[in-house]
Order: sequence, then C-alpha cells, then structure tokens
Amino acid sequence: MILPDYPIDEEGADKLRRGPLARKVAELIANFQGKESFVIGIEGVWGSGKTSFINLVLRALKDGDAPVTVVHFNPWNFTGQNELIADFFASLLAALQKENHDEALVKTLGSYASRLQVSFNPSVKFGPLEFSFGDSLRAKGKTLQQERDDIDGKLRELPKKILVVIDDIDRLDGDETRLVMKLVKMTANFPNTVFLLAYDRGRVAKKLDGDAVEGDEYLKKIIQVSFTLPAPDEQELQQILFADLEETINGVYGEVKIEGEDEKRWRDLLHAGFKDLFKTIRDIKRYISSLRLNWSIVGKDDINQIDFLAIEAIRVFAPDFYATILPHQDLFTNGLRNILSRHEKAEQKAARFKELLQGAPVSIRKQIEDMSEVLFPILDFRTNYADSWEQTWRKDRRVCAEERFRFYFQLGIPKGAVSENEVNGLVENLVDKALFSERILELSEEKRLRPMLNKLMDKVDQLDEAKAKTLISALWDLEPKIKDERNAIFDWDDVETQTTRIVFHAAKNAVPEERRLAFFEELIKESPSFYYPTHFVAVLVDQHKKNETNRIEPALIKKEEAEALKAIVLAKIQKMAADKSLQQEEELPFTLYRWQEWAGEEPVKEFIRDMISTREGLLAFLRAFVSRVLSSTGNYNRIDKKGIEPLYPVSKIETLVADITDDELAQMDETSKEAVNLFRKKQEHDW
Repeated sequence: MILPDYPIDEEGADKLRRGPLARKVAELIANFQGKESFVIGIEGVWGSGKTSFINLVLRALKDGDAPVTVVHFNPWNFTGQNELIADFFASLLAALQKENHDEALVKTLGSYASRLQVSFNPSVKFGPLEFSFGDSLRAKGKTLQQERDDIDGKLRELPKKILVVIDDIDRLDGDETRLVMKLVKMTANFPNTVFLLAYDRGRVAKKLDGDAVEGDEYLKKIIQVSFTLPAPDEQELQQILFADLEETINGVYGEVKIEGEDEKRWRDLLHAGFKDLFKTIRDIKRYISSLRLNWSIVGKDDINQIDFLAIEAIRVFAPDFYATILPHQDLFTNGLRNILSRHEKAEQKAARFKELLQGAPVSIRKQIEDMSEVLFPILDFRTNYADSWEQTWRKDRRVCAEERFRFYFQLGIPKGAVSENEVNGLVENLVDKALFSERILELSEEKRLRPMLNKLMDKVDQLDEAKAKTLISALWDLEPKIKDERNAIFDWDDVETQTTRIVFHAAKNAVPEERRLAFFEELIKESPSFYYPTHFVAVLVDQHKKNETNRIEPALIKKEEAEALKAIVLAKIQKMAADKSLQQEEELPFTLYRWQEWAGEEPVKEFIRDMISTREGLLAFLRAFVSRVLSSTGNYNRIDKKGIEPLYPVSKIETLVADITDDELAQMDETSKEAVNLFRKKQEHDW
C-alpha cells in the first residue's frame, strides 16, 4: 500500500505526539475575545507537519464543541489583488451561509468586498451571490467605512467565532505573500475573527524583505502569537521509519529475519548515513511509498532486501547521483565484463567516483558516499577482490554482483537475464531428466543458458545425489546440441567452463567420497556424449598433478580413482578410433592431445596417418584444427601449425594439401575451402 502524503486529521495518527500542543492552541482560539482579529502563526520547515498540526487543532475544537465557524482559504487560487479579495470573501460568505448566519451580514460583507475591488467591474460574483454597484446598500449612500462599521457590529454579535485557516503561505512568491499579509492585517481584520497561518518563517521573512523593513520585523507586526513546531525527535522518526519498513518487507515477503551478513550490512548502512536521510515525516512517506511501488515491480526474489532498501534511498534522496550508477557499472561491479577497466589506477577510479558524487545534494553527500561504499565493496579501490567474491555476492543477490546489478536499476528482469523463480523452477525439474533437458535447450535457443548456469552454480549445494546425477547427465548429453562460443578475449564464462564447475561442485556437495568413483563410472559409461566426460576426467587427473607441486585444494577423488576413470575414457577413445567415429568428433584436437598424453605418441600418429590418407579424412582433420582467435583488434580464424607438430609432422600434411588442385578447391564446401586456405597461408607466429 502506497503512503499518500496526506496530513493526519485525528490524534490517533499523531506519531509525533503534538496533540497536547494542538489542544493548547485550540483552547487559545476558543477563549479569544477582542475588537480586532487575532493572528496565530504555526511555524515549521517544509515537511514538518504544519498542515497535520492544524488538523489536530481543528479536531480539538470540534471535540470540545467550541463555537467556531471555520473558513479554509487557499491563497494559491489568485493572480492579483482583485482575485485575492474575491476568493477570500467567497470562502468567508460560503462558510457563513452554510451555518445560516444573519443574511444581512452576508449581504453587507458582499457589498463591502465589491467596493474593495481595484478594477470596478459591472458586477462581482462571490460564490452563489452576486453584488452589483446598484445594490440597495450603495444606493443609500453608505461610505466604505460605514459598511465596515456595520460588519464589525454584526460580527461582534455572532454566537460563534470565525476561524480563518491559511496554509502553505511559504509557497507563494514575494508579491503574493505581501498581498496575503495585507489581507490579514488590514482588509479582513474583523472582530471575533482568528487567523491561523501556517508557514516556514525563514522562507516567508526572506520574501517579505524590503527597503523599508526586514521581513522578520514585518512578521512581528502581523503575528500576535506564534508556535514553532519542534523538529521531530530523531528516535521518534527512526521508530516510525523502522515500523514502516517492517510493514513493507512483511507485505512483500511475509515475516522475515535479518541476520548474518545482511544484519551486519544493515548496521553498516545505518551508521553510514541511511537513517540521517530522514528529517521529516514527509521524507519517510515519500521513501516508503516509492519503496512499496518499486518493490511491486522488481522481481522480489532477484534482489537482496537490504541492498534494495539502500538503493531506493539513494534514488529518492540523490536522484542525480543514482542516475549515474548504471552507466558507470564498471566502477561499481567487479565482473569479467568490466575487466578492461582494471587498467585504471586506484587514484583514477577514486577521482571518477568523486566526480559522480557531485550529483548528490551537498547536505547528504557524505552519507551517500559512505552508503555506496557499503553497497559496492570495490569502491575501496585499494583492495583487489578475487572472483570468489563475485560468486558470493551473486549468491547473496547483492547489487555489487555483476549478474545481479541490472535487476536493481531496471525495476524488472533485464533482457537476457534469468529470474530467481526460473532457476528455482529448473531445479524442481531435476526430478524429470527429459523435462529438465527440454528447458535447458530452450534457454540455449533464447541465449540465456549462460546466466542460468551461473545461477545453477549457486544451487548445487541444495541437491541430493539423485538430482546431481540428473543434472550432470543432462548437461553432458546435451553437449552436441548446445552451440556456445567465446566471443571476447576475457570471455571465460562460456557454457563449457560453467558446466565443468557445476559438475565438480555438484558431485562434491551431493555425493559422499566413497561413492564418487562409482558415481562417475556410471555417468561416463552411460553418456552418449564424448567431449564433456573426457574433459572432466582430464580436470580430475590434472588436479592431482597440480597438487603434487602446489597443493591447491583437496582433490574430488583419489589419484588411483582418477586413473581408473582415465582408463575408461582411453578405452572409449580407442574404440572410437577403431570404428573411425573419432574422426567426426568436433573437439578432435583436444582428444588427440589427451590421448597422446595418456597413451603416448604412436597410437595418435597412427590414427592421424590413417585419417589423412583419404581426401575426405584430410579435409575433416583440417576443419577440426580451425580455431577462432579472439583479439582486441578483431576476431579471426586460423590453423596453428605449431600446435599440430607435436601430434604429427606438419610437413607431411603440407605435401598432401599441396596436391589439392584449384578445381578440387572450387568444388569444396565453404568450411573445407576455408580450412585449406588457412593451412596454406603463411601466418605470423606459426614457426
């Protein structure tokens, strides 16, 4: 529910406990007796609750059955002195008529008002009444003063006082402010009448400043008694803010607890200046209303509650600075996408951040800076946060995580991103391999598989062994159907890399150590895919090699178990080589390198010799070794002859390629033609 910025009108809603003062003011009004009007000033800065306080005064008068006729006069409805007089007396006459006051008084007031007009119109209309200069009162030849004396006499006899409420005077310009004060002091200073004015004294005094008199002295001549609304107590404001925040969060998530890292960060944000942003009830209402509206739009499960509270505060109180955060994501996140900006020195980044901070209001700039440093740890430019921090931030749905960042600034799911509901649904589908596989292929078609795998990585610690097996089996089996390529130098978050990480951590979390060998033996033997299982076994074997010289982390399986899996993969390679299906393997170079490493040079050379002995096999070999080179100056394809040499003498392949005639080349498909031309081309760094 949005909190409208409406003033309160009953004491039960008085969170600032101003009821006692309001009752004192009401008592002052009820007891007033005087020959001229009495003017009471209610002073306070914008947003301090002046209108709410006036409503409490009116409520106290009503509850006490005080004999008062209330006239609400809005000073915004006029553009000059004539309009001011017309509108004021229209409001006064309407209030008197509503309470059936003396008809003669009403007519006299109307005639008096018409004679006060500076521009003499044929007729002047006040609400439902119209007074012309042919009016009978004028015909009798009464002067303006005589009419005023009649009015004063009738008003003294009224059984009720007239209370004129004029609010928002501080929003008028200088000329309008002077006209209102002239009205109060000279034109309408009737007996039995009380004016209740609400304004910011500093603003009004400045507008009344003139050559003859200072604005503050001007006010002293008009206001008989004034009450300055005290600034809200800091503790009271915080209690109101926290109560509204709790109600808001409960409305979105149900009952929640803030604990662990979230609790620590919330405390840090409070001390950094979050609580100092709220000076008035209006500040709280404006923030809470914005928060509730935007929380109804954003994916609630895709953002961190604490971070969203803080980002919304920055948006509400420092909108210009907020608008600069999204375009400068490289400054606020630590993702791979922004790695190119890491060449900047810490001093340069700090200077850029300070420049952006100029968009925050001076009065709260320090608070905005400190809050930003809590939200975005890498703003501490002296500290280098490793990629492991990125995974932690992403898992906690922090705004500082590159993958989560845009969720906070687009108030919805960014194009190409994956919502938390989607990843939870995918995890639930792990009970059905066919359903899970179908959804993975859909995500691949939609170009959203990478962000989904990123989020799946955060869920692997929630899987049991059965779901882990389904996950790994499906990802391995789908490898030939998923097309994903790295497209930039620093693009190391491709599907293949993510799949390897997911398989490793899913098994580590879900499968007991004593079961892991059997678990992977079964998966490898059952998988129709070749490359992903082979690549994963290579990772397990390499882990033991690295640990022999530099122990990095506990191995997933024992060394002898890794060797057992390697034997299974070698047997599969040898079988595929024998039936020639290995020649069609897309990742042939990787397979040949591993085969040579695990079984020696001869079987690999024999396989290549046999493969390239036919023109079809030669072309398949060349196509397999075409690789994509990623460069900051532009990507291109090449064949790395230097990489082929350890597997088979390049000179022998060159002889075979030289035998290909131009006519043969012209009749080839484009990929084969490209492979031949790339092999023939003398390329830099080949030798």
